[in-house]
Amino acid sequence: MISTSCTEIERWRKDVTAVFLDTDFLTLDYLTVEEHLDMVRPLTGPSEASEVDGHHLLTEPMMQTKVGDLSFGQRRRLVLTIALALKNVDVLLLDEPLNGLDQQGSLVARKCMLEVGRSRLVLVATHEGDHWTDYDLAVRQKDTVELSPAGARK
Repeated sequence: MISTSCTEIERWRKDVTAVFLDTDFLTLDYLTVEEHLDMVRPLTGPSEASEVDGHHLLTEPMMQTKVGDLSFGQRRRLVLTIALALKNVDVLLLDEPLNGLDQQGSLVARKCMLEVGRSRLVLVATHEGDHWTDYDLAVRQKDTVELSPAGARK
């Protein structure tokens, strides 16, 4: 287990770029999924078919659907696709990213998050009981953060 103080965390804040996106990020309901992806392209890098298709989170029929017509799970898929494609991000914060996803979507999303986690820190807040991540992070009272191998804390 690793513990650190809030002073240490504040120092990290100066040197680290962290991003949090959720479904409320999608406020331009009149845009299609494809238009929304084009709009954020400066933040995600050049368009490559494999970039979106590689995530397998977005289906071809979704691409022409207006964001306002997406289900909650589809909106979650879009936000997760954008979040995972962001460039120049050191830490990606995801709050219950698997909510609203069916079993297959959840499996694909986990795989994508683990893949992105090889090049940046991905912090996932979840109430799931199964451990599919590398570490558990607990923020405690008294300005302490505890990091331990997944499943080690009871």
